[in-house]
Amino acid sequence: MAATQDEILELLTNSGIVSDFESKRVKEIVDRGERIDQALLRLGLISDEERAELVELIYGIPFVDLSKYLCDLEAAKLIPEEVARRCKVIPLFIDGEEITLAVAEPESEQEVKSNLMPVVKKPLRLVVADKNQIEEMLPRYYQSAKVVEEAIEQVARESRNLIPGTSMEAVEEALQEVDLSQELTREASVAALFQAVLINAVKSGATHIHFQPSKSVLRVKMRVKGKLAKAMDLPKNVVEPLYQRIRRMASLEERKLTCGSLRTSVRGRELDLKVSFMPTEKGERVVIWGFEEETPSMVFKTLGLTADESFKLWELINRPFGFVFIGGNESGAKLALNAILIALNRPDTSLTLFLAPPDVEIGLPEVERIDYPLNGTSLLELIKFIPTQDADVIAVWGAYEVKEISQLMQLALNGKLVFLAHPGKSGLRFIEEAIRSKLDKNLISLSLTGTVAYYILKRLCLDCRKETDPSTVSEILRSIPVESDDWFSEVQSAGKPRVYRVAGCPRCQKGHIGSLSMIEIIQATPRLKRCIIEAQNAYETSVVLEGGGAKTLISLLKEKLLSGKLDVDQALEIFDFGRRSESSDS
Repeated sequence: MAATQDEILELLTNSGIVSDFESKRVKEIVDRGERIDQALLRLGLISDEERAELVELIYGIPFVDLSKYLCDLEAAKLIPEEVARRCKVIPLFIDGEEITLAVAEPESEQEVKSNLMPVVKKPLRLVVADKNQIEEMLPRYYQSAKVVEEAIEQVARESRNLIPGTSMEAVEEALQEVDLSQELTREASVAALFQAVLINAVKSGATHIHFQPSKSVLRVKMRVKGKLAKAMDLPKNVVEPLYQRIRRMASLEERKLTCGSLRTSVRGRELDLKVSFMPTEKGERVVIWGFEEETPSMVFKTLGLTADESFKLWELINRPFGFVFIGGNESGAKLALNAILIALNRPDTSLTLFLAPPDVEIGLPEVERIDYPLNGTSLLELIKFIPTQDADVIAVWGAYEVKEISQLMQLALNGKLVFLAHPGKSGLRFIEEAIRSKLDKNLISLSLTGTVAYYILKRLCLDCRKETDPSTVSEILRSIPVESDDWFSEVQSAGKPRVYRVAGCPRCQKGHIGSLSMIEIIQATPRLKRCIIEAQNAYETSVVLEGGGAKTLISLLKEKLLSGKLDVDQALEIFDFGRRSESSDS
């Protein structure tokens, strides 16, 4: 071990990355048996990337994210599922004579090696993965292997009448000599095999499937989160019937450089897929794509976000616990909360509760809704009662009192994922007000995961818009709050900024055509948490956020104004509403 947990915690405290208060919380969690990296991540003091570096620093073992790995059939065959469960390991891949395993506890390195070496009879290389990830993925990992194994076994069994239960080695050997020329046999067996590959792709969140021929096998690879990873190797003599089936489904001619599309269903989900065939020296390469429905861009397609915004939003909310503020204008906040809760809702594995006044309607199927006040019970009393309902996700519309927000933050610290929707505020405005309020600064810092503010706006008609004096929106065009009145300094190099008001023409009638949206996503980074603890002012907080790459509401408004798509009146209405909200709440 390169450094002890106490030494690491002392180093983080002395360097100011962790405050004395946070250090005590981390120590309490570590004393209960958790590793320091788990404690720091739970409290939101480090990112996933920083956690990986920390694990390697402490234990000298790399940390990996299991969501980026696909099931490797060859590795899975070496370690039976019951052994993997007992040792809490996942076999990732084989590299030459060495097999790489993901373990939950790096301290158990020697114990794992002594238990598994006699089983795998290969040198072992260990990496560390999150314990919850391992426990969640173990059954799915081996299920993926079984799905493909059963499909290949079905090919062999239907073609050669092999006895069910025959080992994979025997099946693969038999497939080398199997006669797949009979039409009925080929249709049934190859259909099962192709379906198994598609199921594996959907379950893995893949965007592309690659079939790459080699001298001895057909390599199947899948692209997950932008990275191409090996999924499985199929016997070479399955290639021709498998390719014939794909061509027939896509209505493509044989032996040509060609593209097409096919429609199929995987476990009740309709897929419109694209297919590309390309001849090579070793045989035809085939790529199938069109699984984007599972990406964040498609999950949040109702919000019209860019791919980058979608991934940032998914990264922010896809956590086991934490406090997330949702703001924007009223229609935007409703739509954002609706999209987020639908994306997170898993009725078979988790419970989501939505607390709102009776007149707030956002249409959430399969979410347990509770109207407040309920039979004389206040919102604060309902929030305090929530832990008895064993909910995983809690969303509240319109908690305004300090005690209510404080109680929601406590729920987040106790392992719940909490969303507070408050239309009329940006995320930065909420953070500023929370700092100035009577809320405990440490409570805010420890519980806050981030903020989301979504705005639905009217798009300015380009045919009739009228240029107007930019000084009317000087505070917005300064980009971030500054102490100088020289607000033109940022844009003088490009000339005087041009902004517009609505006019009206026969095409648009009232000056607007269609809509546009913008989203402010703020992640609670360690630097932002320090701003909260130190109660820094709006200017200092904005500088930290902008310096970290976040776009605050003012930056977004400025961007839309200078693009000519947003009129100054709408921009001022949003900007001024935030200030009125601030004065009314203080």
